[in-house]
Amino acid sequence: MQSDTEFFAALLNTELKTTCTLHSVLQRELSALSAKDMDALQHLTPEKQTLLANLQRQAQQRLQWLTAQDLPHNNQCLQRHDLAVHAEIPSLWQQLINQYEKNQHLSVRLSEVVLSLRYRTQQQLKILHGRHNDPHLYNNEGKASGLTLGNSCIQA
Repeated sequence: MQSDTEFFAALLNTELKTTCTLHSVLQRELSALSAKDMDALQHLTPEKQTLLANLQRQAQQRLQWLTAQDLPHNNQCLQRHDLAVHAEIPSLWQQLINQYEKNQHLSVRLSEVVLSLRYRTQQQLKILHGRHNDPHLYNNEGKASGLTLGNSCIQA
């Protein structure tokens, strides 16, 4: 059993390192988006994809180990005596939970930034393409019409 708990601790440790590295990449991605540095974003994308693939594989290994040991896939697994008394496992488990939460919050923030940038870009393209600008300033009666539809600039 001792080798099993050591193996599980190693799985948790490896997954924790990957999630920490992913967090660092996500922070750099947020900085690049804020600075509108497209070159940096292009270089970060393959690194992020590799980390996500590794993280998925590592999480799958952890879940397979838990299934093979007939343990639940949540923190209830720590109720097994040999896992609960292991020096590292409870701490690694909690650190992994915390890191996943940090990554989730950062991903939500990145999503908000991307959606905001997407909206601004769409608005700028509409202006450049002349959409929502009424070219007919006067109607058939000679009165001004549609003056509220045109926007000559966007606000940053």
